[in-house]
Amino acid sequence: MFHRRLDEAKNETNEALARFNGVAAFHQPRLGTRGEKAAEASDRYTDSEHELVPANGRAAARVLSTRGLRSRIDRGLVRHSAIQAVIAGDLDYATTGNVATLAALRGMPVRNVMVSSTATDQVVVVRPEIRRVEDLKGKVLGVAGVRSVSDVSLRLLLTKYGLLPDVDVKIVSLGGSGLRLASLQGGKIDGTLLSPPHNKAAVTLGFRELFSMKDLRGVPSGGLATSLRKIQNDPDSITRAIRITLRAIQFIKRNKEETVKLMSKELAIKDKEISSMIYDDGIKLYSDTGTPTDASMLEEIGIAKEFLGISRDVAIAEVADWSFARAALKGLK
Repeated sequence: MFHRRLDEAKNETNEALARFNGVAAFHQPRLGTRGEKAAEASDRYTDSEHELVPANGRAAARVLSTRGLRSRIDRGLVRHSAIQAVIAGDLDYATTGNVATLAALRGMPVRNVMVSSTATDQVVVVRPEIRRVEDLKGKVLGVAGVRSVSDVSLRLLLTKYGLLPDVDVKIVSLGGSGLRLASLQGGKIDGTLLSPPHNKAAVTLGFRELFSMKDLRGVPSGGLATSLRKIQNDPDSITRAIRITLRAIQFIKRNKEETVKLMSKELAIKDKEISSMIYDDGIKLYSDTGTPTDASMLEEIGIAKEFLGISRDVAIAEVADWSFARAALKGLK
């Protein structure tokens, strides 16, 4: 019994590690610690970041190879398309929390149902001679694309420090994290916004972590979003999926050595120092409850309202339903 439960915990940990490090859509049956079948193979996930997760097997293999991942792709999409797929029923969940909030405010039938991280893990990584945000004046920064997460975040940071985006600082669209890191290493840009493991790989190459975005924005990052149709027709499976994720988070927090081994294997990270750095930074962000504070959610809504040009008051219930996370937490042992 003990070994079976340990194997189940490891399987759940693999899934949570994959989502934690920006992996897209994969699905596998899971068994809960009481032996009940949970999160059926039909439960599918997609990536919250702006990197492309391909829709066909050959492209999937290429992207997984470049990102050092072996998880099975079910259906790959990009940000807004992921939300559309959830609404259409092609995906059961998306981990696009911030984008789901935007979609809900646009009137789309989707809601956030869980938060896995209390803040973003993105970091501004720059050339070593740049020591302050103000030193970015006259520099070139790379982002994934126009209005991508990295683009919006960098513009907020520059504005906060009195720099005008596109005037004081040139912003260029380059694509995914791997491409941006390569451009930084090749001298084409002076800085960019990266998440694990790319930011830690950059540090080992001699670049500097200039600013952690969690210190600018206290909004939650990552989690699960689903359609109103699934909320109405299949609520129990939502609770099960959240409970499994919370169990995996518990395992990760309590078992650093085992988690680092699993993470290194899944992400093909050979440098133990990088794996340890990723763990130590990421563990601080994981949510124990699956729900954010009202203040952080209202901050996220405020950013979304500004982005969409909305002036009316917006209640949290318009973009999120935390009842499933609360139910999952009560049943967690």
